[in-house]
Amino acid sequence: MSKWVVKERRATQRIILATAFLAAHASFGQSASSGQSASVPTISSATTLVAVPTLVRLPSGEFVKSVDASHFHLLDNGIRQWVSMEDREDQPIAVAVVMQVGGQGSDQFASYRSLPQVLDAIVGNADHEIMLVTFDSHVKDTWYFPVRTDAVYHAISHPLAGDGGVAILDAVNHAVTLLHQEPGNFRRIVLLLSQPQDDGSETSAEEVVRQLGESSTTVYSLTFSPNRPSPLFGSNRQDSKARHERSSHGSSKDETPADRAKPLEIALKAMRKNTAEEMSALSGGGHLKFRNATELEARLSAIADDIHNRHILSFQPILHQPGFHMLAVQLEPQKAHFDILARTSYWYEEGAAAK
Repeated sequence: MSKWVVKERRATQRIILATAFLAAHASFGQSASSGQSASVPTISSATTLVAVPTLVRLPSGEFVKSVDASHFHLLDNGIRQWVSMEDREDQPIAVAVVMQVGGQGSDQFASYRSLPQVLDAIVGNADHEIMLVTFDSHVKDTWYFPVRTDAVYHAISHPLAGDGGVAILDAVNHAVTLLHQEPGNFRRIVLLLSQPQDDGSETSAEEVVRQLGESSTTVYSLTFSPNRPSPLFGSNRQDSKARHERSSHGSSKDETPADRAKPLEIALKAMRKNTAEEMSALSGGGHLKFRNATELEARLSAIADDIHNRHILSFQPILHQPGFHMLAVQLEPQKAHFDILARTSYWYEEGAAAK
């Protein structure tokens, strides 16, 4: 299919979506249970190419850009893979802002007023699309990539309070499903603003792990908490005990299915304990905390830097075991002192290699 045809189809889609948006969202929102989002089809995407966005820093925190694919060792369940590196210049970005408006989320509304300006820094000069999903006990409102972003920005800075629920898993699963519909050359990013733990989702943690594992979506989570904020993007050296235990399993060709299930069990347990942080770890994003508008703006600026300095590694798995796979990204010994932040898992669909 030619680029011209693709552009024409996307232009037609934009016109349709814009018409629907103007008709259905005159008040800047509509319930997802009865509005546009309910009619969006679920698309299941299976591919043998696995994208692994990877951030490399010096111990001082400075970004390392002078690396290529030959400098990386990537392990899939302990088996080394052949890695390539994609050119990230001018790569378009699709961002889904997933905002909690239920529970204590309404207490944070004042902090979100500067979010539209910071989003501009996140997308930079790249072609981009921005979507908003708000949620309480269920997915509440969805602004699905309207042609004009000013309506999304208005909705972000003027949210409406919801009920007492906090269905993080439902909302992220919904956003990732919509992001699946974007062309393959788009970087797909979820920006989650919420409390740390899910409360009341109907979607299972395993379904979200699978959804994230089958997609190339990266989750960045910003959680509000009265506790002291965490350091910016802890490196792999600072990963939690649960993540270390998870990566220690599944490193042998001869392991049994029961052995391979252990990392998934650990991931699900971690997600129940801290939903937002674990989704970020599995997808290779970052998890940060904030207490006020000033801290939120600083954290979002850090995310913008992270996104623009990622190396996009990719590989085609030689290991065709269906289900949950653990990833480990390492640098050659001469650069082993560098800090790495990368996707830690993916999900291999049975029969994907034949598609």
